[in-house]
Amino acid sequence: MQIIKHKSKTNLYLLFTRWGRIGDGDGQHQLTPFSSLDECQKEFCKVFRQKTGNSWKDTDQFQTKPKKYTLIKLNERQMQKYTNVPIDFQQLQDDNQHPPSKLQSSIYKNFFKTFLNPQAIRTNLQKTELDVEWMPISQLRPETLQKARDILVQLNKDIEQKEKLKLTIQQSQCTEPKEKVESETQQTINDVQKSEFKCLLDSICKLTNEYYTIIPLQGYGDERLPMIDSVQAVKVQEQKLDDLVELELS
Repeated sequence: MQIIKHKSKTNLYLLFTRWGRIGDGDGQHQLTPFSSLDECQKEFCKVFRQKTGNSWKDTDQFQTKPKKYTLIKLNERQMQKYTNVPIDFQQLQDDNQHPPSKLQSSIYKNFFKTFLNPQAIRTNLQKTELDVEWMPISQLRPETLQKARDILVQLNKDIEQKEKLKLTIQQSQCTEPKEKVESETQQTINDVQKSEFKCLLDSICKLTNEYYTIIPLQGYGDERLPMIDSVQAVKVQEQKLDDLVELELS
């Protein structure tokens, strides 16, 4: 959401809103004109509350609401763009044009050559499947990456508990009770286990959604995002986070 003042018309303000699925590079957008800044601001605050369940003036105390949009904190460092700086990329790639390295070890030389290789960086970035148009690497905060790790840790715990409970339920269903009293007791236990199992599934769905909110993947604009509902799926995402940390440092 953004308020835009028209360059030439003094009494024209536009409320720009854009929405879409995480990972969808296009999405949808809308421009609503207003004749005064006050009207535009009121509509902005109204839409913000409708979509998030929070007040715009209290964003420092923002609380995520069920089935509502949430805020994503981005890196606040300034990104300066210099469009008129001439760069000779061919010269940069020509080793003969570089000053001789003072490093004595060939291992260190190869390390820095690989570390600073733009093609290697692009290749590793593709492996992470991060939607860089929506979330550039430079905007990934360390706190965001740590929160993503914490989510994966909790997901792993829920998944392991779910698998144990699933096995217990399957075993109990294969065992026939000998007496009626035992049958009623077993039924109560089964009901509790099934309720706990459902809670675990709900938690896994919620955590998966929260994870994709802060670490959006590309290529899922028209497809369903894969559930992180297995230990192997968690390990895959952990590796992606490791790659993102290395890219963020580089």
